[in-house]
Amino acid sequence: MIHDLIAAGKSFEQIVELVEEKIRSMHTLFVLDSLDNLVKNGRISRTVALLANVLSIRLLMSDDGHGAIKNISKDAKTEIITNASTATGILTGTGTQADRRSVLGIGTTKASASYYAYTKDTTVFYVASDYKSVSASQITSVGTDANDEVYFTINDNNKTLKEVVIVSRDDSYTPVTSEYSFDTPAVDTEATSKIKMTGTFKRTVNGVTSNYDASNVVVTYTVQTWNDANGQWNNPVTYTSAKISTLTAGSAFAVQQLPVPSGKAVLVSATVTCDVGTWNIAEAVITLA
Repeated sequence: MIHDLIAAGKSFEQIVELVEEKIRSMHTLFVLDSLDNLVKNGRISRTVALLANVLSIRLLMSDDGHGAIKNISKDAKTEIITNASTATGILTGTGTQADRRSVLGIGTTKASASYYAYTKDTTVFYVASDYKSVSASQITSVGTDANDEVYFTINDNNKTLKEVVIVSRDDSYTPVTSEYSFDTPAVDTEATSKIKMTGTFKRTVNGVTSNYDASNVVVTYTVQTWNDANGQWNNPVTYTSAKISTLTAGSAFAVQQLPVPSGKAVLVSATVTCDVGTWNIAEAVITLA
């Protein structure tokens, strides 16, 4: 910009004035993966962070020209969320149990529920089952419902309920639960003086298990060679594989060349990481091909 103004024959004073005007019209826009730090330093309230987390809202933010952050727009998911991540300090539960003793039970039955005291400052929000609307309510208006999803925070000073977000669910709703595993993992030999990782990533959804194509897969091998002179394993050496963007379930992967002659034994352990977890593979002695 300044170069263009100089080329246009503007004076120094004119350039300063135009540049300052341009600066005043500029705004910084940003999106954060987590709102935790903004809550901790007081830039936004925990209620805003709680609602954004439950509804999977990504906040597009800017500054107000004085260092304060303001929200520009937001876009909530309208499809059902099957795995809502929870920020630090946010607790979760299923079901609400109404009580007349200034406490609210969170759980599917009165016997199994955990009970929390509340005050006049406790805030409550109801989220529609389709995630399209949010309405404020009173803590005393919360009834008994075994199916609703509950997200809440606790006041650190007196351990009372601070904010409660209730996602409405009808009686036919079945929460989706997902678990991931790495089945039959093993380090095996591959060609001349090479090792590889074998095993299958699995995903279990509501009790049904199937193969899972993992992404961002990295294997870290820890290898020790045998020292014939002292009859002990040498100090471990670490090898880290290149990241695999997508791995087809059941495929052998992370082939690693070792500077060890064929026919020699090595002691190997490994750590496998991917988009859904980390698994430690127990050490084993294998003989190189």
